[in-house]
Amino acid sequence: MKAICKRLYKDMEQCNEAIEGITKVEQRMLSDVRLNPHGRGDTLKQMIEVIANVVTDLQSHTKSLRVNQDITFIGPMKRFYGVYNHVDFHARQRAAKLSELEKQQAKLEKLEKRPPQSNSQVKVDLAQRAVLTARAEYERIHSRLMYEVPELCEQRVGYYETCLRASIKAQALYYHQCSLTLRAGLVKVRGEGGMATQEELTQLTAKYLDDIKALSIVGNVASS
Repeated sequence: MKAICKRLYKDMEQCNEAIEGITKVEQRMLSDVRLNPHGRGDTLKQMIEVIANVVTDLQSHTKSLRVNQDITFIGPMKRFYGVYNHVDFHARQRAAKLSELEKQQAKLEKLEKRPPQSNSQVKVDLAQRAVLTARAEYERIHSRLMYEVPELCEQRVGYYETCLRASIKAQALYYHQCSLTLRAGLVKVRGEGGMATQEELTQLTAKYLDDIKALSIVGNVASS
């Protein structure tokens, strides 16, 4: 469970880095186009400026996604990973207490097997007290673990689900914003009747989403 938790937020960090890498490549491509001598004509200059605005907006969307993913997924998963470390600490404590209990028990058994002496009963009594103390410490830690581990297993499902839902919503918002930005840029570059309105772009995006939902694989996932 601990390894899976760590892998989840590490994979999300890599996903964010990959998306940020794409925006850096887009920025380099834009710089190359601007430096190209063929791009100095008025028409191409206008097109390049449109592309520049699109790239700037995409970078803004990417930064917002990174912030949202840090808040809703990566940060919470890192904190939950700390809970596993807490449980691991108690598990190590229990192992140490068990070792101490076995040590004191062996000492008591050794004393009980010795021939009676003047102070042997005193040593036995002390050894018995040490065994009782060690057993009480072990049982205290063991009882705590027996409560914490099942509680952790039960709560992690709801915790993971909440984080994943928030992450999916953040990604859906990101791709929706990117789609609107790209379509707006495309309309402006093509000059098809001027700039499309926000409502028109939203309706077009909604149509594409409906087409995606109509796919059999999406329908099967939704129904399950």
